[in-house]
Amino acid sequence: MAANTDFFKGISPQAVLKHGILTRYAIYFAGRAGSRRPVAFVDGYAGEGRYADGNVGSPLLLASSAERAAKFGRDTKLAFVEQDPARHGQLAASLKQ
Repeated sequence: MAANTDFFKGISPQAVLKHGILTRYAIYFAGRAGSRRPVAFVDGYAGEGRYADGNVGSPLLLASSAERAAKFGRDTKLAFVEQDPARHGQLAASLKQ
């Protein structure tokens, strides 16, 4: 895990691009694919939900998209995978906020 310790300190340019795609595409996908059945958003490397500098991470972006999709009748399911127990605990706290 040592290679991942610096990853969540601050948002990288790659993460900015990824978050832009997630923010736009997740809601579009839920709108199209979720018209007749539930849609699942799965984040296989969720992290803490927020970066150390306060920026939101992909789990919070996906949760926000799920809330927006619910407003127009879409049923979304969320699954976040985080192997590190400390990060998992922080992720749970971030999602409760």
